[in-house]
Amino acid sequence: MSQLLTLLTIAQAQNDQSDPSLIDQGGEDLIYIGLVIMIMIIILAVGAMNRRMEQALLFAALFSIPLIVVLYML
Repeated sequence: MSQLLTLLTIAQAQNDQSDPSLIDQGGEDLIYIGLVIMIMIIILAVGAMNRRMEQALLFAALFSIPLIVVLYML
């Protein structure tokens, strides 16, 4: 009888591993959308203040994005 209980306990423990991850995918998408909007607002605000600064930010963003993608893939 105790062996049967042990086998049932092991079977239940193995089934618990298939639980979904704790990351809220909808919330993660919302964060990415918010980041894109915030970056666009920053670029527009800086562009209104200084055209050179806007060019510097665009230059930095264009070189940062591929680096972020490459590092994310690692």
